[in-house]
Amino acid sequence: MTTPCLPAPAALLIVTAFLCSASGVTSAGGVNSASGEKPASGADTIYRCRMPSGHVEFRQFPCSGDATETLPAYHPTPAQTLPMALVSDAERARLEQADRQRRAEQVQSDAARGQARRSAARQRAQRSAACLMARAGQKSLARQRRKGYSLAEARDLDRRERELAAAERDNC
Repeated sequence: MTTPCLPAPAALLIVTAFLCSASGVTSAGGVNSASGEKPASGADTIYRCRMPSGHVEFRQFPCSGDATETLPAYHPTPAQTLPMALVSDAERARLEQADRQRRAEQVQSDAARGQARRSAARQRAQRSAACLMARAGQKSLARQRRKGYSLAEARDLDRRERELAAAERDNC
């Protein structure tokens, strides 16, 4: 059952008819009281149903029970565009120039990003290679110390060990 639009005094009749037609509320017979039309079925009508638990649901089909209200479906219109005839030649040329400039800036930006990525990748590869070299040098230094060395070579081995530890700390 739909919520009826009740008749009102003459002064309020026009307002009531307008509100009923704008909200899509129909009279008890299912006829829109403002226009005299029956509500459309299917996708053109939405039913607002108050459930026994108290919450509200919106459906495509009528609800069972007395708590049904009929609403018109909303159909948005597509965006309107200006025909190109309304745009002057000077304006069209300015728009095309701006579009070309935007595309050129995008190409430059893409090239700069690619160059930055390649540079970062190159730096990572260099650091990785330096890390591997430092670790290999430390292994070689450890072998040299195990093999034995003279007192004169000790200072040189200590210096090399500090250099390799710094290189590993910086690159690994």
